[in-house]
Amino acid sequence: MTYLERESFSEYDQSLALVYDKKYTQYMQGTTHPERPERLVYSLDMMREESLIGDVIQKVTPESASLDSIQQVHTNRYLQRLYRQSRKGSGSISADTKITDQTWTAARLAAGGAIRAAELAWEQQYDSAYAFTRPPGHHALPDRAHGFCFLNNTAIATKAIRQETDCSRVAIWDIDAHHCDGTQRVFYEDSDVLVTSIHEEDATKFLNIGGTEYTGEGEGRGRTVNIPLPPQAGDDAYQAAVEQIAQPISESFSPDILLLEIGFDAHFGDALSQMHLTANGYGDLVRKAQNFANTHCDGRLGLILSGGYDFTAGLPYSNLATLNALLGGPEDFVTEPNQPPTQVTGENHITRAREAQAHHWSL
Repeated sequence: MTYLERESFSEYDQSLALVYDKKYTQYMQGTTHPERPERLVYSLDMMREESLIGDVIQKVTPESASLDSIQQVHTNRYLQRLYRQSRKGSGSISADTKITDQTWTAARLAAGGAIRAAELAWEQQYDSAYAFTRPPGHHALPDRAHGFCFLNNTAIATKAIRQETDCSRVAIWDIDAHHCDGTQRVFYEDSDVLVTSIHEEDATKFLNIGGTEYTGEGEGRGRTVNIPLPPQAGDDAYQAAVEQIAQPISESFSPDILLLEIGFDAHFGDALSQMHLTANGYGDLVRKAQNFANTHCDGRLGLILSGGYDFTAGLPYSNLATLNALLGGPEDFVTEPNQPPTQVTGENHITRAREAQAHHWSL
């Protein structure tokens, strides 16, 4: 089966580090749980069929995050609970987040993968670095897990890169369908980390702190940017959110590195959201992040996988469009098996988000 319309990836001269370990496909929360190994397996099958791995894409094996790096984000009390329940081998730490005997090890390895991708992006050994990891992390709070997340991978990587290098300012763009409540909580009072979340507006999901009125506190005032979009928002709405809000604010913030937390659950085929992004729409967003990093961050861009649960179509096709964009490929590269439904522009939502940020930034 061929998934691409045009020339082979092997003709591209961009390099990509795929931070990956086989153990990411062995961890399970349950055979029917949405967050399961097939999320990565189907995408890896596509990569192999297109002869990507070992050619322009180099696999980099991560190490587990150290306890010290995890403690920079999470409380000792929570970590002790997570460790004990994982050793016990069963239970729930929240309604949708199940504990198994693999949880502690898998979560530490995922956090370590995010750290390694950030390090590679900073060191620029490759043109880009992508933490292709699971379980995801952006819902994990300092003191508890939820939303399929145990350790906040992106927050841990952000803390690590600031401690290990002379990186002082980090911009995070989160384009998962769901709000990055955990990441927001970690950095809500931090003046040196800009957290921008483009997500589906839904008052019933998670902590309900993704509204435009949440913009940071104390030294972090203006460093939290929430752009909730209406259900059925698609490519044009996401493009406008980046162009009109995320990009100009990040430019004014002047980060040293951009970390893109990419969740493919905003794809129109994903049952865990009502958003209508296409695979090529994801590619366009990645291309914008890459252009921003090249212009304002000396090319330092790290990607960290978050959600995405339509593992037979939405996730692997969107992931392929992402790889194509990172490797400098053409637009509209991937042909999907299904046609996207009608999309809404979300213009009013973007206007409200702009107005909320006008107190802190010139837009």
